Amino acid sequence: MIPLIAGIGISTAIWTVRAITISGTAGMSYATGRKFGRNACNLIDSFEDKARSIVNNAFVPELEK
Repeated sequence: MIPLIAGIGISTAIWTVRAITISGTAGMSYATGRKFGRNACNLIDSFEDKARSIVNNAFVPELEK
C-alpha cells in the first residue's frame, strides 16, 4: 500500500513539474513572439513610409505641372 501511495505522489509531482515547465515555455514564447512581431511590424511600416515618400517626391511634382 505504501509503494502505491508513494508512486501516486511521485507521479503527481512529475506531472506538476511538467505542466509548469510547459506553461512557462508557452508564456515566454508568446511574449517573445509579440516582441518580435511588433518590431517586424514597425520595420515594415518604416519601409512603407520610405517608399511612399519616394513615390510622392518622384511623381507628384510631375502631376502638379
